[in-house]
Amino acid sequence: MDPLRLEANRQTLKNFYSILKSADSDLHFALLTGVSKFGKVSIFSDLNNLLDLTLDESLAALFGYTQAEVEHYFAPQLAQVAQKLGWPLARVRQVVQRWYNGYSWDGEQTLYNPFSLLSFLQTGELGNFWFETGTPTLLTNLLKNGQLPPFQLEKLEADEQVFSASELPRLDVVSLLLQTGYLTVKARTRTEFGRQYTLGYPNYEVKESFLKYLLADYTETTVGLVEVNIANRVRQAFQQNDLPGFFQLLDTVLASVPYQIFKTEEAYFHSLTHVVLQLSGVVVFSEVATRHGRMDLALETSRFVYVLEFKVRGTAAEALAQIEALGYADRFRATGKTLRLVGVVFDPATKAIAEWQVVDKG
Repeated sequence: MDPLRLEANRQTLKNFYSILKSADSDLHFALLTGVSKFGKVSIFSDLNNLLDLTLDESLAALFGYTQAEVEHYFAPQLAQVAQKLGWPLARVRQVVQRWYNGYSWDGEQTLYNPFSLLSFLQTGELGNFWFETGTPTLLTNLLKNGQLPPFQLEKLEADEQVFSASELPRLDVVSLLLQTGYLTVKARTRTEFGRQYTLGYPNYEVKESFLKYLLADYTETTVGLVEVNIANRVRQAFQQNDLPGFFQLLDTVLASVPYQIFKTEEAYFHSLTHVVLQLSGVVVFSEVATRHGRMDLALETSRFVYVLEFKVRGTAAEALAQIEALGYADRFRATGKTLRLVGVVFDPATKAIAEWQVVDKG
């Protein structure tokens, strides 16, 4: 981050806000929107009479389309898309909701991204419309440099400070992810210590696209190559229950990470594996709490549940023994699916998978 450019931008904003304050007697209504607000840099000292409406419950559904509004006002367009795709209307509604709905400021009401929804209705094709309007390079760099393991983005716990001002130049990646739309409020609770929030990806469009950009940054390749060379192959591997093929692909990904950014901690291997698996489109859980501990990763397909334990030292047999001894797979027995217990050992010296073993249960 360039300190000189930062100071120049700060001064520009400060001058703009001071003009607004001096014109206070002539302003009847002013609404300011933006990506983030910055504290401890005196930007707002010349305009300190603002009312922050970010978390105002009465305005939670003001910006964006609700499900009821979409079905009422865009019924003809949805029917046209259904005819074009040859899908039942109910399926179109379900898919468009999964792709573009999900933004929330109160953890209860969810909203569609207007740009993405309107682009879909215009083209009749599913696409990452909003995501293509900008690239999250700053955010992926912050994650890559270790501010936050990517697998934690599925479910983050935060307090009201996450909505507060960011401090320059030490930016908080969670605040930025929330304020730029890559995360949203999934749930909100009130406690004696104030409001607590659960954050997560708003929808499939954001989640898939962000993971592709993140993996492209890790491997210093392009998003297009991530889709062709990694995402499609991961999907095929799990559609065919091909664990050898998956681990061969994962080895390729690990080998492609430049040495200067590669880290040897277990969390780093875990993060990369999680991102790769998420691109398969299957249900993935990381750091799942159980009665006796916390399993590293689990994923569920139409036929199987895989429970994975990672090690950077030791053996795959020891990883399997830990899964068995701590009952990591017990919570999935009621699914009726075949349980596949997988022990994986990473070798930090070679940046590769040293060994893996699988045992089927039920």
